[in-house]
Order: sequence, then C-alpha cells, then structure tokens
Amino acid sequence: MEQDNFIGNGKHLKVLLDCIEKSDVSIWNSFVRKQGPYFKADLKGLILEAEALAKINLRFARLQGAFFKQCDLTGANFSGSDITDATFNSCNLSGANFGGVNIKAASFEDTELRGIVLGRKVKVKAIPKTKIPDDLDKDDPLWRKLKQLEMQESAVAYNKEVQREAAKKKQEEDAHKLQKDSRLFELDEEPDNE
Repeated sequence: MEQDNFIGNGKHLKVLLDCIEKSDVSIWNSFVRKQGPYFKADLKGLILEAEALAKINLRFARLQGAFFKQCDLTGANFSGSDITDATFNSCNLSGANFGGVNIKAASFEDTELRGIVLGRKVKVKAIPKTKIPDDLDKDDPLWRKLKQLEMQESAVAYNKEVQREAAKKKQEEDAHKLQKDSRLFELDEEPDNE
C-alpha cells in the first residue's frame, strides 16, 4: 500500500512493512522491545488496509492521522498512543488495549470494539444500544448522528463501569477496615483475669 501521507520515521515504517510482508508481528514487537520501555514509534500518517496485525505492540506510538481499513488488530496494544485524527474503518479491535488513550480523538467506523481495555483493568462490557440500519448511507446526516449517539453510549457505558469498579473497591476497603476495627473491639472486650 502506498504511504503518500506518511510523515513519521522512515526506519520505523520500514520495520513495520517488513513485518507485514513476512506476516510476522513478532518482527515488529521485537524491534519495539529492543528500543526500550519508553520507545515511541513514529508512524504518523500510516495507511494500512486488510493487514493481519493481531497482538501488535503500538504502545506509546505516534499514530496521528493514521488510517486502518479492514485490519485485524485483535489484542493490539495501543496504550499511551496518540491516535488523534486516526481512522479505524471496518477493523477488528477486540481485546485491544487503549489505556491512557483519548479514543474520542479518533474515528471508529464499523469497527469491532468488544472487550477493549480503556484504562487499568477496566474493560468495556456493555454493547451500545443504538443500532444503525445497514441500508443507511454513511453520507446521510442521520447516519452521522446515530454514529455519534452510539459513541456517546459507549462512553457512558465505560464511565458507568469505572464508577462501579471504584464503588466496589471502596466497599472492599470499607469492609476490610470494619473487619479490622471489629477485631480490635473484640480484643478490648476480653474480661480481666484478676
């Protein structure tokens, strides 16, 4: 695929394209690992179509303006990445990690998002309620509005999940504290043996 819009690092692109050509994601993941824990792959403007990149490590990657179409990115690691103005069109992102990423800055069209991780150990479990009719044209303003509603519902579901996790953690902490306090109370209540 032509990379006319690519404005990132040429070496990074070369390694990624080599990995794609050989159908071996481990080439890219090994390259990233060798660069160290704070490596930021510069892949701005990348264009990929119909590529199998399951479990690819794009942690901290600069992916501004990238375009992914019909790519298998199952279980990919995008944590800490900059995906501003990136587009994921008809991709599979099931189980992908987007921890610390502003997903509102990107576009997800007809993309599978089940099980994506949006923060520490918080997964999206809810499926949006808005259903966009298959026969509705994407240029139709109604399609755009329904897509916007679908994304908002996903965000609301995510926020509810985060709130539930926080409440559950607080309950566990309170129960632990109460249990600890009750043990201290029992010790204080023992009769004196005189």
